[in-house]
Amino acid sequence: EARIHRAEVLAAETLSPGMIRVVFGGEDLRDYPTTGVGDEYVRLFFPENPDEVPNLPIVSGRGWEFEDDVTPSEARVYTIRRHAPGEITVDFVVHAGGVAAQWASQARPGQVVGINPPHGLYERPETVTRQILIADEPGLPAALRIAEQTAAAVPTLLVLEVRGEENRLFAEAPGAEYQWLSGTGNGHKPSQLEEALRRLAIDDDTYVWVAT
Repeated sequence: EARIHRAEVLAAETLSPGMIRVVFGGEDLRDYPTTGVGDEYVRLFFPENPDEVPNLPIVSGRGWEFEDDVTPSEARVYTIRRHAPGEITVDFVVHAGGVAAQWASQARPGQVVGINPPHGLYERPETVTRQILIADEPGLPAALRIAEQTAAAVPTLLVLEVRGEENRLFAEAPGAEYQWLSGTGNGHKPSQLEEALRRLAIDDDTYVWVAT
């Protein structure tokens, strides 16, 4: 039966100046499901105080609801970077302000968030002979996971926009190609992703996935 799970921090590490990785586990993630889709997304529910346990809603249809006498926890949408039995990894973009970014910046083992069951969006037709994955920093974890799952099956180009070269992260996907845009987008400057997309040759046999 679908429910909101309690996810306990096992480890946190800085991947780049712009990204923090948090690995979650604990007893309540032992049966946490996965869609198997590379960009599966979830809502994380954060406590008001990081060392307290968040108030968790109950699943209602494809959404959720809090009981009448419960103060709703703040929730934010993230994609799952990696799923292993009883363990999930989420990469958080570091930026000023923001409930989730502030929480991730101080995350340490033993702290708890809530997490709802995942939903995936990526749906590449079997007939395509090429795919292009387009993302800025918030979309980067999903793009990299998709590449890791699929680049061996279909030629893959990643067009990725980051605040600076020090924020580049790569997929464990030999053969994937990269086109980097640095110093634009990401709430920093106007994005160049659309312009980059218009310069690419795209035919009916190309699948284009975008997350920004």
